[in-house]
Amino acid sequence: AGGKPYKADSSEGQVLLNQLETARQRARPEVSHFQVGAAAYGESGRIFLGMNLEFRGVGLECTIHAEEFVVASALNHRETRIRALAVSRPPCGYCRQLLSELGGASDLRIYIAPSTTPMSLEDLLPFSFGPADLGKDQRLLSSQHHSLILDAAHSPAESALDRLTELALEFANASYSPYTQCPSGVAIRLKSGVEVGGSYAENAAFNPSISPLKAAMVAATVAGGSLAEMS
Repeated sequence: AGGKPYKADSSEGQVLLNQLETARQRARPEVSHFQVGAAAYGESGRIFLGMNLEFRGVGLECTIHAEEFVVASALNHRETRIRALAVSRPPCGYCRQLLSELGGASDLRIYIAPSTTPMSLEDLLPFSFGPADLGKDQRLLSSQHHSLILDAAHSPAESALDRLTELALEFANASYSPYTQCPSGVAIRLKSGVEVGGSYAENAAFNPSISPLKAAMVAATVAGGSLAEMS
């Protein structure tokens, strides 16, 4: 949903909490059968929904957490900050670490259903490890552009493959990679013909980093697609 930048007030938490059941019902927990929903307000005023995605037949590390879904979706839409987040269950340690990478993380308001009283990330992660510990001042969702270009062998053309390559490049240029300096992006064409992409997003603790493929899978889900529809 789009809109003007919002002002935090007493209804903020309730607005987000009201979105959780819609998000939770869209979850695809093929392994645990445990549905989780999340909803977040972006700096732009848009609301981003998140749900957990699990994939039978692959390692559990491929799981996309509901909070991770929200962050990847915000990144894909070039959101600059997440101001408030509501979740249907308390965030796990992985997600608390992921959220600590966000710009303005110290001001992030977190609502854990059914409470409308916000918690801070410091409440949930009191002894945090973040970018500053590795000498970095960049933050996730801050504006990024890596000025990557395609070489002559991959110059723009009219073929569908080249259009997809250009989309992958666009998402690579928007990726957040302060630790490896290896920006990357992925583009996927669904069988419906819809094209989506995802940007890489690193984390100071390394493991909670979001791969560009995960981010693209989030975009495909937002677009109404599924793994079965990826060609």
